[in-house]
Amino acid sequence: MFSFESLYRAYLGCRRRKRNTIDALGFEADLLENLLALSETLATGSYAPSRSLCFVVSYPKLREVFAAHFRDRVVHHLLVPRLEQVFEPRFIFDSYACRKEKGTHKAVSRLQEFMSRSSRNGQRPAWFLQLDVKGFFMSIDKGILFSLLARKVQDPTLLGLCRIFLDHNCTQSYLLKSPRTLLAQVPPHKTLFHAPPGKGLPIGNLTSQFFANLYLDRLDQFVKHKLKAPYYIRYMDDFVLVSPEQEQLLTWKAQIETFLKDHLALELRPESVLNRVSQGADFLGYIVRPDYLLVRRRVITNLKEKLLEWQARLVSRFQTPRGVWGRLACTPEQAIQLTQTLASYLGHFKQADSYRLTQSLWERFGWLQALVSWEPKTGLVPRYQPPFSAGNLNAQVGWFRRRYPGYLIFFQLGRFFEFFGKQAREIGPRLGLAANRTRKGLGTVSGFPCNLVEVYQRQVLDLGLGLVIVRENGFCASGLKQRMATEIFTYLEEGR
Repeated sequence: MFSFESLYRAYLGCRRRKRNTIDALGFEADLLENLLALSETLATGSYAPSRSLCFVVSYPKLREVFAAHFRDRVVHHLLVPRLEQVFEPRFIFDSYACRKEKGTHKAVSRLQEFMSRSSRNGQRPAWFLQLDVKGFFMSIDKGILFSLLARKVQDPTLLGLCRIFLDHNCTQSYLLKSPRTLLAQVPPHKTLFHAPPGKGLPIGNLTSQFFANLYLDRLDQFVKHKLKAPYYIRYMDDFVLVSPEQEQLLTWKAQIETFLKDHLALELRPESVLNRVSQGADFLGYIVRPDYLLVRRRVITNLKEKLLEWQARLVSRFQTPRGVWGRLACTPEQAIQLTQTLASYLGHFKQADSYRLTQSLWERFGWLQALVSWEPKTGLVPRYQPPFSAGNLNAQVGWFRRRYPGYLIFFQLGRFFEFFGKQAREIGPRLGLAANRTRKGLGTVSGFPCNLVEVYQRQVLDLGLGLVIVRENGFCASGLKQRMATEIFTYLEEGR
């Protein structure tokens, strides 16, 4: 179990999407030595978790997170797949959190299916009951959890590793990355610092996600096999039951409440929801109805707030003799971060009936169109940087011209900016630049040193021309310099 080969596979799984973090880079810098040392400490029984990173996230609400050190996350990725082999065959089909081939979108689709079945496609009334556990992660009893593990895990080494993580107290050794004043605002029932002895799992670790799923599997088995509820779905501690009989749901709620208290030492939040399926369930970021989905209003508001923040950072307006101009300027890091944020939200929107919603966002935040394009079939496509398939300068120039028609484009080539073809012949002389050179495949060339870019930028705007400045940004795998549109100047009509 603790062989170098096993740990290396766990490391590969752990570094996915985490490779550029400081911990991951530090571990990878001396990978062989670190994996060998980790293998030895695990094999000799001297392994102990390292100091965690503690921080507070505010979206969608205040939460305390304890992120394990990269070294410990490697061990998590060693442990959890082996536990999944034991417990996955036992889990019910309709548990959707942190499981392969599951997730939020499939959970929402399944709830729609349950609503349609229960209402016979809208031919009869049907109801849903939505419940969740009060302070779930901080209320998990480690003694009960370990007994659930010990019932099925026969390997003492595997069970011993589970015990190490359950006994580890993150609050005794951690590095705080958020202001302590923000940490103090986390409600007492949502922080490990106020958890009773023997209770609570840290949010943010792979092991915690699996242990939490296992803990509520007892509830799943009770609901499906004792209550025999046909339409039950759970995503972590948020679960929904659907039935054509309102009284049946109320009876099940009382039985679930008793079961959680007696067998898992948990309580339901008092704010349960009982409503007709036609009214829609607020579930996993959607309003779920039998025949269609809407994106939850809070999700839309959060995206708009983020876009307003980005707009304040990237977009500015200024006056020239020609009128008012808009300037969009961003670094490569900002462009990638913004694109990732948009992709995440639009991926969420895509599951719902949201075409008009997405169109309205593109109209309200028109500056986005200078950086990315969006279509229902193709999704989100960056306009600021060509794909690696643009394998030479001519292909890059053609790519930018197609994305920014009607704009003059300055391309950085080393210490100079150049523009080509018809633009060089017609606009170069108006800027006082010679157009007496040619470049193969691009035609006539005009250019100037990079340190004069602001001078020629002002002249272009005085001519009333839109402008895109394309700068060098590292190298492609082929050795060709990668380029990116870092500044875009657009003339704004009066009243906009």
